[in-house]
Amino acid sequence: MDKLWIVAKETYRKNVKSWSFLWMVFGPLVMMGVIFAIGYFMGNMENGANEGNLGIVNASSQIQEVINQSDTPLMLEYLESQDQANQAIKAGDIDGYLLLDDQSSARYYKKADVDSLNIKAIQDSLTSYYKIESAQKLGLDPNKVAQLEGQVFTIEDVNLKQGDNGTVKEESQDMAMNFAKTGIAYVVSFVVFLFIMNYVGIISQEIAAEKGSRIMEIILSSITATHHFMGKLLGIVMIILTQIAAYIVLGVVIWFVAKSQNWLSFLDQLPFNVVDLLSQNKGLLGLAAVFAITGVFTYTFLAGFLGSLVSKTEDVTKLITPITLLAVAGFYIGMFALSNTTNPIVRIGSMFPLFTPFVMPFRIAADTVGMGEVWLSVTISVVTVIVIAYISVLFYKNNVLIYSDKGIWNSLKRSYALSQSEKKTDK
Repeated sequence: MDKLWIVAKETYRKNVKSWSFLWMVFGPLVMMGVIFAIGYFMGNMENGANEGNLGIVNASSQIQEVINQSDTPLMLEYLESQDQANQAIKAGDIDGYLLLDDQSSARYYKKADVDSLNIKAIQDSLTSYYKIESAQKLGLDPNKVAQLEGQVFTIEDVNLKQGDNGTVKEESQDMAMNFAKTGIAYVVSFVVFLFIMNYVGIISQEIAAEKGSRIMEIILSSITATHHFMGKLLGIVMIILTQIAAYIVLGVVIWFVAKSQNWLSFLDQLPFNVVDLLSQNKGLLGLAAVFAITGVFTYTFLAGFLGSLVSKTEDVTKLITPITLLAVAGFYIGMFALSNTTNPIVRIGSMFPLFTPFVMPFRIAADTVGMGEVWLSVTISVVTVIVIAYISVLFYKNNVLIYSDKGIWNSLKRSYALSQSEKKTDK
């Protein structure tokens, strides 16, 4: 057991001190920062559309009063003619202008290289004004017309759930709760995909590097193949836990800094309490964590197994491509499940162990799967991890000493033949 820990610590130390590990930790944070920065600048550009000078041409005193009562944040300037408005644009006094006519319509003019101003508030106010004016011309009561416009036919979504005793109960959909559930499912799916993409290559490289250097005979003279394999995987698990711990520490630091700088004041303006929503979804969080752990371990053992099949580190990239494609396929099915959790592809994919961590959280979030099916999926995932781990360890003992340039299938055949001969020898 001491030798297993030596292998684990050496694997951990070598990878944690590398620049690639720092990029794995901070790379996603940098990408998130870039995304937030883009969103921030886009928001500022949108706010810029609410700030500016707008000219109004041919507006009567009554129309001016209507426009002044609108909620527009723009600075307004009333002009007498289009020529005057064009001169104002050239001088930079206004950013654009509305040319009104007598047919309850207008044209908006601006420079081609300037963003449009937000004139929706003015448009809404003028629309209401002209509707009332038309009603008066037709001899209709403006107040009754306003009442008719205020009539909205609403439809409430209600889910019907059948209990274990056969009773059917109604559940009104809570938009905030649905958003929280979907958000949890999406985060879990993305995190699993991120870890798989990062660590599948590392695991395969770790196994293949020592095999490619032809020093495995020396290593295995002092430690069993099983302990060596498990030590490598334990070292990778320790790296994953270190990355998670780094995110937790960074999250706590950012939380306290944001709280002290009052950056989280917008949370008080939300119509729901974020902490309460998370506490109400403990079941989903727990199941999502189980699926995430089983998913990461499944791909970890699979990558270690495939890494032992190659004789040169150059072949690792070709070998892990199928695993990568499987993870990508599972992730895309999960993204498809965002909008359609009852699709047959989604339902089948949620029960396939390599796709389960990406898809099943969305089905649970949408309440389109029963607990019996959920626990069946958990059982299948756990059994799959155990089976793949057993097969990986079994074949690793033979694969790790097979050096062949004839391809993966040849290595598998030779490994299988060796395992069969060992069984006969044991008998």
